[in-house]
Amino acid sequence: CTADVVPCAENEYLVAGACESCPANSVSSEGSSAIEDCSCDTGFSGDPAQSEACVCLANTYLEGGTCASCPADSSASEGSTAIEDCTCDDGYTGTPGTSSCIQACAAGTYQVGETCLA
Repeated sequence: CTADVVPCAENEYLVAGACESCPANSVSSEGSSAIEDCSCDTGFSGDPAQSEACVCLANTYLEGGTCASCPADSSASEGSTAIEDCTCDDGYTGTPGTSSCIQACAAGTYQVGETCLA
């Protein structure tokens, strides 16, 4: 006589007869039987089966458990965890999270608001 095995719930996988949660920011379908069934959630990159953490893609940062896009005219490397990791793109100046990235003024000019004056 064999006991019935209860399938693991969504976002879990079977390990030695017990269900374990998939690693942070990864998901699996109901009935998963191995960590290889866990994959990074939408917007995340990595491979839980290879012990790689699921991190935010380039140009996004972790905010409240999801990956949010960096503000306009800014970017961030893969794995960013805060808006402060976003930096203004070349040719722009500012501090994402504090101020917008605006186009930098040419040499010999100065900036008033978002306008460059000679």
